[in-house]
Amino acid sequence: MKLPANLKFTQGAVTYDVDEAQVIPTASFQKDQVTFELASTLDQFNPTATVTLEGRATTGMRPTTSTATRGSFTAANGVATTAVPGLTVTPVYDLGLALTSDATVEVLAGDVPEIRGRVTLPDQAGLTAQELQVYPTINGKELAPVSLASLIDPSTGNLRYRPAEGELAAGPNTVSLRVQDQYGNVSAPIRVRVEVIGTLSFDTLKTASFRATKLTGQAQATIPPTGDWDVRVLDTRRANSRWQLQLVASPFRTVKGERLAGGLSYTDKEKTTRITTTPQTVYQGMARTQQPVTDVTATWKAGMGLHLDLNGNALPGDYQADLYWSLNDVPNP
Repeated sequence: MKLPANLKFTQGAVTYDVDEAQVIPTASFQKDQVTFELASTLDQFNPTATVTLEGRATTGMRPTTSTATRGSFTAANGVATTAVPGLTVTPVYDLGLALTSDATVEVLAGDVPEIRGRVTLPDQAGLTAQELQVYPTINGKELAPVSLASLIDPSTGNLRYRPAEGELAAGPNTVSLRVQDQYGNVSAPIRVRVEVIGTLSFDTLKTASFRATKLTGQAQATIPPTGDWDVRVLDTRRANSRWQLQLVASPFRTVKGERLAGGLSYTDKEKTTRITTTPQTVYQGMARTQQPVTDVTATWKAGMGLHLDLNGNALPGDYQADLYWSLNDVPNP
């Protein structure tokens, strides 16, 4: 049997339909061919023999392609030929990726960490960074591969990877990276635990006025605010973390110090709360990963939310009050 070029075969075996497998002696391999005698007779009960050869490419670690050849089998009743298929041999080697930055990092919400690593492979492989791909996985989700060339730090030659904004969730995250070449050689992954520390704050806090009201000598309730109010809470902490919004208000007075007969109230689905100089909880919410901003004023509809109540003895005038909003973390039950 003529052997393909660029390959050096050193061992082989023959398997039969019925009889036991046969080992091909090493001495049977001579230059570009292998010659041996089948140990079993082929007949109607044992019709086929499958030849398997093992060897290595002789061209180093670059892919090797060999052309198809023909092999012959000689018997007392004649000569038969069979095809020896062409082959493409790809290199197998150890592709390494070592973590050179911290295995555990903390970042504030909105920031992303930089993960650094060193890629190693044999010089004989002859591969460039353009021929290697980095495969990121964040919290079990595989992301699109990235060319290693785009992640190389020119000052060190090492890999630098930064997750995209929004790919990390509040709280603990696991980021893993592996490197792979075009032949299927893959490095062991490196893993980094990233703790994203969220914050609770006002995204927008804008107060304005209440609608002008004609006094009638009768008590008037739920005088709504103008549409210029805007209260929004930003919570980038771990999902389902709870918070409450509290409000304190001074009495309404004119510039001469005359006090308004009435005051502020806040109505939700359960009750109406009078707003005084004692902190009152007017809204409760929780962190949501996909929607970190809660628009509190969007709920001020149909008599809900903040409103002004007037007593029947309220006097005309321009009144002002100071409002103090505060956000508080609430422990989860």
